[in-house]
Amino acid sequence: MSDASSAGGVAGKSPSTSSTTRRAGLSPEELDEIVRDPMTLELRDDAAERVAELPPQTFAMVLRQLRDEGRLDLVLPYATPDQLTTVLDLEAWQRDRVDVLTARTFFTEIVNAYEHAPHIERGDLVELMYSMDPEMWTLALHAGTAILELDPEDDELRDRARRAVEDRMMTLDTPDGVFLIAAPDNAAGRQALRIIERVYGDSLQDGRALVNRIRAALTGPIEEQLYQFRAGRLMDLGFVPWEEAMRLFKPLPIKVALHRDGEHAPGLRDELESPALFRIERGVLLARVLQRLDEATHGVRLREFTVLVNEVMSAQRMNLGDAAAQEHAVRQTQATLSLGLEQLAHAIADERDADAELEDELAALIALDRLSLREVFRVGYGPLFKLRAAANALHREGRVSLDRVGSLLDRPWGPSIAALAAWFPELPLEDAATKTRPLASLRDVSRATARVAEAGALAALTFETRGYGVDAVWLSRLDEPGRLTLGDLVRTVLVLEHTSERPDDPQARLPAPDLTPLTRERLVDARARLLLPDGQLAPAARAGFLARARRLGLEDHADALADNVLTRLAVELAALEFTEDGELDMTRVGGVITVQHVGVWLRTGLKAT
Repeated sequence: MSDASSAGGVAGKSPSTSSTTRRAGLSPEELDEIVRDPMTLELRDDAAERVAELPPQTFAMVLRQLRDEGRLDLVLPYATPDQLTTVLDLEAWQRDRVDVLTARTFFTEIVNAYEHAPHIERGDLVELMYSMDPEMWTLALHAGTAILELDPEDDELRDRARRAVEDRMMTLDTPDGVFLIAAPDNAAGRQALRIIERVYGDSLQDGRALVNRIRAALTGPIEEQLYQFRAGRLMDLGFVPWEEAMRLFKPLPIKVALHRDGEHAPGLRDELESPALFRIERGVLLARVLQRLDEATHGVRLREFTVLVNEVMSAQRMNLGDAAAQEHAVRQTQATLSLGLEQLAHAIADERDADAELEDELAALIALDRLSLREVFRVGYGPLFKLRAAANALHREGRVSLDRVGSLLDRPWGPSIAALAAWFPELPLEDAATKTRPLASLRDVSRATARVAEAGALAALTFETRGYGVDAVWLSRLDEPGRLTLGDLVRTVLVLEHTSERPDDPQARLPAPDLTPLTRERLVDARARLLLPDGQLAPAARAGFLARARRLGLEDHADALADNVLTRLAVELAALEFTEDGELDMTRVGGVITVQHVGVWLRTGLKAT
């Protein structure tokens, strides 16, 4: 390729993935098979044609899987410039900055694949470079690369220059003898030299042009130009700008939704060329409703779903090349759509005939006939918006959080409030400490609402005078306040209440005693008085707890709180351990506040800040 043609490629308009040819030759079944198991390409005689027919975003998904298998040779030699550019768009950017190391690694994978592919001819690599964003190649090779221009006839100067850097850098003599290129002696440096060497091997003229572009590069303007080109291509895939994607999270009232015309989602063109990339989980309401559509409409809705997933990723500023983030966005989108359809189905059923039963799926199908998936999503986000507001309001009150949202709450309320207070509210998985799942039904919304209400009730029961009346100053007296929960405070006061010399008070008519850290003697006494032979707490403990909850008007949540707080107390009392001397081992006591937990305050009077 000549310098003239390369200059035209550099200065011209960046290629766009929107111009991708129609892929009539790749059936949905074939596409699904390749995405599910890309290794099947190895068994196909038409692998080259099939790889080139993959939609760019699908190609990126397939490439990630084959990278894990170490078999990039199955796709890279046959990939189109649009496909490879899309991979860079998704993987080689961190927000608005190029991830140079990721881009350089990807270019190394390309040149290695081209070197070993039997059908690749001299000049193909350079042609590919100019068909992609050549400025991206320049930017990826610029960082850490030193270039010295030399007289090809002056061997002494060349040796002197090499000796000056060889103790800390690797060097490459270009085949034309014009340049000595130095790069750091590490993986990134070796990649840079490898790429330049292969481009030179493909074309001396274009290799020299690449080095000259690296020397003259102004990285700021180049990166800004690349970012603008990338934004346009991502728009075609449904990755709209953050400001526009955030409109997706503006709740749409059900009554308004049912009396408006549907709208296309941004990025979804009338010809609907966007491929359906993501599979919807079987069993969810969205999947059941889509199965009732005719084939053409079903395909349109699946492609609309793909665009919507991309919008959800854009709105949350997810790393577009992160496969795990992509999967999570799919779960969030399908769950919120199912929630929206369920609400709309109930509203339509009420509209039609309050006495006649209208099947949920049929009612949801009627709603889907009126609305776009984008509008259904906004309906589904309505309850999530309210839950998030409630969780954050509880957090801002300052009675359930210390160093992080919900940190003062026992499980399951603490993790629930933390997950619900996030921008996209979710519920924690019951069997996982840190993992969460999206809310996919009105039952999930009801459960989340109950968690927020119970958390607020526990805070009121802990600090209100008619409850256990704990002084908030104790939050700063513990040696490790970050490990404290409200349940610890309540259990401590409850032990004091039932081991004090005071009249029996099953209706909790008397104020709760002031909180005092428990001693060995108090804990042993509590075990004797409160723990029954079968490991259950004495009925008086639960009766007093429920009575205080009723005094605060918390009857609806009293049993749930008692089951959690009092069960933990029974377990802790049953698990008390004694030393060989018969003394209680205070270091193994949990679930209550003991003198062991306030050692610094007892000795010095200092409080945690």
